[in-house]
Amino acid sequence: MDKKPVQKKRPSPKSKKANNRKSINGQYTDYQEGFCDLLKTAAEGDTEFYGTVYQICKVLNCSIQSYYNWRNAHPEFAEAVTYVLFVGSQNCLKSLYERANGVSKTVTKRVIERADGKTQYEYITVTNPPDTQALKFILTNRDPDNWREKVDVKQTGNLIITFEEQDAGLL
Repeated sequence: MDKKPVQKKRPSPKSKKANNRKSINGQYTDYQEGFCDLLKTAAEGDTEFYGTVYQICKVLNCSIQSYYNWRNAHPEFAEAVTYVLFVGSQNCLKSLYERANGVSKTVTKRVIERADGKTQYEYITVTNPPDTQALKFILTNRDPDNWREKVDVKQTGNLIITFEEQDAGLL
């Protein structure tokens, strides 16, 4: 019976710094000090950043497993993630509030390159009417006592059941 030779793992190069190590696909595997500031900057600068795990991993160029490892091992990173989630919730609430009340936004429709080399932008105003479903969602979550769909009926008092002789034979 021929035994296959056991392949030994190649040692990692000594020239790379331990805190700058990347995996084969180019993602960071080791935690770096600047990640907390990078997350906070991304959360404060982008209104479309809601702090999902996928978005955080994309900003930090890391795998999902690395994200969870860092969050468990570094309290400052876990605190930065909590802050990012808070800012993301605020962005989400702002978007929901705008949708519930209706909003008008000026957006760039198209960019036209003119023959003389100048760029011309065409702006339009988009008006979204109020959305009753979004408004209902906000009201039922902010003031559930007054805007609840389910009505709780509470019965007070005692229920007394009496049997007479003619009813006793039916049991």
